[in-house]
Amino acid sequence: MPKENYCVLHIAYSDLYPYLCAADTGILFREKVLINWVSRPTKYLEYKAAGLSIVHNNTVGFIQQNG
Repeated sequence: MPKENYCVLHIAYSDLYPYLCAADTGILFREKVLINWVSRPTKYLEYKAAGLSIVHNNTVGFIQQNG
């Protein structure tokens, strides 16, 4: 993907929500290992709270069950 098509920022957690609300999609890619499969990632909950759809690589069972 060309670098002009995305932006990576480092921001304080207290400033996170406005950025999430400005986004269209959350991305959650994890390695295919057991600990990720049984985890319940906080980032998933943050994305859902901001109303984002989530693109993921099917490595977290909780996401597959709860979409």
